[in-house]
Amino acid sequence: RGASPGDTVTVKLGTHVLTGIVLADGSWNVALDPAVTRTLDRGANTIFVTVTDTAGNTGAASRAITLVGVSPLITINTVSGDDIISGAEKGAPLTLTGSTQQAETGQTVTVTLAGQSFTTTVQADGSW
Repeated sequence: RGASPGDTVTVKLGTHVLTGIVLADGSWNVALDPAVTRTLDRGANTIFVTVTDTAGNTGAASRAITLVGVSPLITINTVSGDDIISGAEKGAPLTLTGSTQQAETGQTVTVTLAGQSFTTTVQADGSW
């Protein structure tokens, strides 16, 4: 309260800093791209907000939020160094690797290749 239209609003969520302005009715908003929320930890997170007027005076507030129900993200690393399996490599053993975000250690990863499924688990660093 007490902010004026046009004052700058700064929102910090995790490592992301977003800015907006106070609107004529005193409200404000910032758009959270899905890329921002994907980087948050499951569970407790805190949103920090500051508003700065044209004289440089600031006000601040924070709110605790809980992140639940986030789907893990998975990445497949380059296969065979170039994403091409040559004739010479065709009969050789092939190791597929990758990484995850928002996945818990020990969760199962299933890779399906040529109709066959292979399973592994997520390591503490998110790799599989």
